[in-house]
Amino acid sequence: EELTSSSSWRELALWLWEVHNHVNVRLYHEQLDEDSDGESVTYKIEDDQKVKWPSLDACPECWQQDGGWNEVEVFQYLEQQYWPEEDLNIHHKESKNSNVSVEKKSSNFVLNSLMLGFGLCLVFFVQKKRKAKILGRHKKVDDSSRCHRMNL
Repeated sequence: EELTSSSSWRELALWLWEVHNHVNVRLYHEQLDEDSDGESVTYKIEDDQKVKWPSLDACPECWQQDGGWNEVEVFQYLEQQYWPEEDLNIHHKESKNSNVSVEKKSSNFVLNSLMLGFGLCLVFFVQKKRKAKILGRHKKVDDSSRCHRMNL
């Protein structure tokens, strides 16, 4: 019962949104590092804000004056993006019982959350493999240990 409360779903959505933004910033920093050719890189908060979602243009209410987030507005924006009002109205019209509408909304949320989580895991895995290949850590053994085993 505790897992299905609206506050739990709200917290899950906001957590996934935060993870999404952290991944965007991390990927942006990695791209800056790659483009710098070994020179020192200074990360600017203003630049990080450009890769965070939703953007200031898309949801000005989501951003605070200090560059932080208004999580109430962010959650409302998430609801508008992933669960448009017309979808909720269709569910309500289809059912005389409002509990069915809530169950459909919850199942859509779960499905969207799982898809987002899978996508984030996929991005993380691909970036980890890419970084290992760039750094040469994709090899399980180096040449010296291979030669050592051949001599035994």
